Amino acid sequence: MNNSGFLSSVAQRVRDIGRVYGLTDDRAFLVWAAGLLWGLEEEEAVEGLLDRPNDKFVDLFWYDDPEQRVIIAQGKYSRDGKRHAKVKDLSAFPSCIHWLAKPQALQEEGLPDLADAARQFTELRQRDVAVELWFVTFSPGDKNLDKEADIFNRDERNAAERIQLRVASLDTLRSLFEDAEDAGGRVQEDSFSVTWAGAQVGSYGQAMVATVKGAELAALYARHRNKLFGRDVRLFLGERQGSVNKGIADTLHDNEDRGNFWAYNNGVTMVCHRLDYDPDAKRVRLLNFSVVNGCQTTVSLHRAGEAVADDVEVLLKIVNPKNEVIDRIIEFTNSQNQIRKWDIKSQDRVQRRLRDNLMSLAPPFFYVIRKGEFEALPADEKKKYRVRGGQKRVIQFDSVAQYLAAMRGNSYHAYKFKARLFENLYGEVFPPNIDAKQVVFAWQLGELVRGFVRETVSQAASEGDEQKARILKKGARIYLISVVELLMRLRNGDVYLSRVADGQPFGSLRKEKLLKYCLWAFDWYQEAVEHLIESGNQDLNTLVRQENFIDRVNERVRREYDRMKRARKYFEEALPRLLPAKS
Repeated sequence: MNNSGFLSSVAQRVRDIGRVYGLTDDRAFLVWAAGLLWGLEEEEAVEGLLDRPNDKFVDLFWYDDPEQRVIIAQGKYSRDGKRHAKVKDLSAFPSCIHWLAKPQALQEEGLPDLADAARQFTELRQRDVAVELWFVTFSPGDKNLDKEADIFNRDERNAAERIQLRVASLDTLRSLFEDAEDAGGRVQEDSFSVTWAGAQVGSYGQAMVATVKGAELAALYARHRNKLFGRDVRLFLGERQGSVNKGIADTLHDNEDRGNFWAYNNGVTMVCHRLDYDPDAKRVRLLNFSVVNGCQTTVSLHRAGEAVADDVEVLLKIVNPKNEVIDRIIEFTNSQNQIRKWDIKSQDRVQRRLRDNLMSLAPPFFYVIRKGEFEALPADEKKKYRVRGGQKRVIQFDSVAQYLAAMRGNSYHAYKFKARLFENLYGEVFPPNIDAKQVVFAWQLGELVRGFVRETVSQAASEGDEQKARILKKGARIYLISVVELLMRLRNGDVYLSRVADGQPFGSLRKEKLLKYCLWAFDWYQEAVEHLIESGNQDLNTLVRQENFIDRVNERVRREYDRMKRARKYFEEALPRLLPAKS
């Protein structure tokens, strides 16, 4: 994509986000950037925004539970990508830390959302959670900004307190955007040279440990691009300041230090279905293979250029494993890196079975277990999953996990602790025998609720109903799924799901019925939330972070449902059955 195309694409996305949520361009830009930089869903980023005057330099506040870090961000956007950020703005940004240490003062200033963020910040700092200050600017990289951030990070006090200042410029964002757009599958066959190799055989299968020139890996990536990482849990993450990839790049470009790369780097791990080695030619031939750990190293070598990469050697491990251990190889070789739990689980047997089952439905659904996969499909493949009106039969793996958990009564963890859905709760969310048709229903219901919340937020913003908008933004996209599911059970029986989950895309009639459930669910949800705030003398932010919050809401919803049920004729029209009653 050329530069004008990239700028135009971002501008359109910023406009769309701003229109949906009623945000300024700076705030909408930060929502877009949050998806690339920290993997936040739009609603998560919107929830983290502190969109008020006098925000003390805090545009976004987010606690990233999987990574155990607090993200505080400030966004600067210009549509043409040319407005240079000012060093004085970056210098002033860290003062937000001092304000976040004063929740009571912020409350007295009439900044309730910022005060709540300060209370959460204080609690997290007592647990020694790291802090990342992100200055996100849609302008070209600036050495003066990088220098200012470097001075801050070298300060002994900031280092001791685990506070980092990072700059994400237009160059960083474009790199992440382009990498996210490019994903692929397995490589069928290829060969490359090694400088040294040793065979290894164990209970896991056949293997080889080798030393390979960086230029060989760079050339391998040039031939296959992201198809090379078909079984890796993540694609290239960019070279943001302070990141591991930035450190790799710095080493590669250091004439004196890059000779030590083999000793510094963890190396690259591949799995394959067949491994052949010619010791005379020192050449390895692989069939049906993929990098499962080492994407960051491989892409960094390619970006460094062949002249640099040829001076570098890399440790390479190739395994032709037994089927029963391949998933654990992927998991354990990635467990030393900071990756999200759902990235690791995306490659296990349950997810791959689900993917096959969803593609076998008529019509088929594409199951995205890594971002960018659908976009990387050939045009003729994409057509299989498109429907009229520009919609797609595409299911996002990590989001559907949240929807499934919310439907099964665990909306608290789905909302605040997503990573736990892929740890001790994984078997409940994705049991081994999970039905692909129920996944299709959960996905479509979750997206329907998500769309309903978006539209209602937009309507509330246009009407100036600030209280309604705040309630919607604070977790309603997840909690409301639980309330809708409760209404479906009360109205259609406890085993309704086995009857309605047919694996088909929702038709207009079913959408119309389910939207009525959404309307009733939100009316009662809003009433319940306002009652809990008033009766408990609590603020909204504290309330939605309580584990029993949704149980208290649903208890009140049940009572309202029983009252409405007494007016039978009105009730039948207001909340129709999804399926005819059994005779």
